[in-house]
Amino acid sequence: MKPKNLQFPFSWDERRPLIFENILFVPQYYMNHREWGFVNWYSPQVFKNQLPIHFERVRKIWSKMRNLNLTNILIVCGEALTFTKNYVADVSFQKVYINFPDLWPKEKHASNRLLQEPFLTELSKKSKPQSEIIVAADHLDYIKQIISALYQSGRLWIFLF
Repeated sequence: MKPKNLQFPFSWDERRPLIFENILFVPQYYMNHREWGFVNWYSPQVFKNQLPIHFERVRKIWSKMRNLNLTNILIVCGEALTFTKNYVADVSFQKVYINFPDLWPKEKHASNRLLQEPFLTELSKKSKPQSEIIVAADHLDYIKQIISALYQSGRLWIFLF
């Protein structure tokens, strides 16, 4: 199975949350996330989440998943804050892995970084007490910012780099 075999499942006018081939599509600029509801069938014991925002990355992960016959992966095509806020039940996570969250560690992109107050607030709501957060990053300044943001969140995190 090649990445190009996966086609985007809807047009701009038809955008809505959609589950297709172990992919949850969470569209941008969609106002009815709350009406769609939490993912009741989601089981953290069964699924491992991948949260790439760009469709080309989704295609590559999907292709590898199909070629390796993996069935315990849910790919989420969407923005991590929107997904966490609207599609994950409270107190769900025991362990969170975040791998290389800032692909372009330039100062002008700093406002778009994932590990900031809004996302950490949502992650705190969705995490069990004394949850672990494991972060892989390769930019020293961003690692310092992540540690600072985790500390300022007021939540006791066990974190590994």
